[in-house]
Amino acid sequence: MSRAEESEPVVLAGRYRLLEALATGGMATVYLARQRGRAGFARTVAIKRMHPHFAGQHDFKALFIDEARLAARITHPNVVQTLDVVEDDDELFIVMEYIRGLPLSQLQKLADLGHGIPVDVACSIALNALSGLHSAHEAKDEAGHPLGIVHRDVSPQNILVGVDGVARLIDFGVAKAVSQLHTTREGELRGKLAYMAPEQIRGGVADRQTDVFSAAVVIWQTIAGRRLFVGNNDGELIYRLLEAAVVAPSTHRQGVPAELDRIVMKGLSRDRSVRYATALEMAHDLEESVAFASQRSRLGPRRGARRAEGAQQSTESADGAGIPARRPGHARRSAGDPRVVPEHLARPGEDPADLPGCRRSDERA
Repeated sequence: MSRAEESEPVVLAGRYRLLEALATGGMATVYLARQRGRAGFARTVAIKRMHPHFAGQHDFKALFIDEARLAARITHPNVVQTLDVVEDDDELFIVMEYIRGLPLSQLQKLADLGHGIPVDVACSIALNALSGLHSAHEAKDEAGHPLGIVHRDVSPQNILVGVDGVARLIDFGVAKAVSQLHTTREGELRGKLAYMAPEQIRGGVADRQTDVFSAAVVIWQTIAGRRLFVGNNDGELIYRLLEAAVVAPSTHRQGVPAELDRIVMKGLSRDRSVRYATALEMAHDLEESVAFASQRSRLGPRRGARRAEGAQQSTESADGAGIPARRPGHARRSAGDPRVVPEHLARPGEDPADLPGCRRSDERA
């Protein structure tokens, strides 16, 4: 934020006071903001504010509004909630739930300074991300019809890990839905190349299985502590995505269970008939097969036991996604206490929540 903005706080639509810029992209800047209302109502929110030079262009406005419209249909603890979209004079912005935490990409960089992200923490993040992804895939419109949402940009930058130990999906800016108002031009690649499924690169239709592949790339990297597909240029990167042999994450890290290797490699299969058909299927396999990944492992019998007893209970999202919701705090009950920033990543005497980039939701305007 400029010095002028610091001396004269910007207030949008008469009720959103911008506090500081959190991140800037090609299309918009995300701000920490304070919402003011009647009778002393106030809360901290995140504002995604479209750059002024795009606000007057129809195509960009349509993409931006599409993002808000789609994200608002997803109500799940593992997806950052979209609260409102506001068009006021020349301003266009999205109001979102504010989460104090770090993007997984930043957490991975911090982990490189220590001993890497613990495997049990990586599994908890994976389980959260897959849960949120499935809820997006299952989202419905007001009439109850499936929206057919595909994220198309599942990457470490778009998984926010909160200090409550819960990972959430963010940024549906390049998401696609069967009912989307703004149609992507035919043959146009959207998303980050290093996380795209082979069929997506070849021009195939993006669907939930392409999101599963992208999620598997993220999980592989979180466990192995390195990039999976790298190249000196886009051509080399595409070749590696399409043809290069993929090794199990245990190749680069000791102590990775064979079952976890199997799950990740199935998610990375270039053969769609082998790859998980849904994020829910991969999440269930992870939870059933890798004991320390279960966020309910200390809360009672595992899913199989409950099913056998005929007493299984699950909390569905408002979209009827059909996957147990990950409530804040559950991740902390997993083996290894998978908090957002493990203790060993902080210096002695330093609160992990105060590491660079950690955002606080208790700030006051």
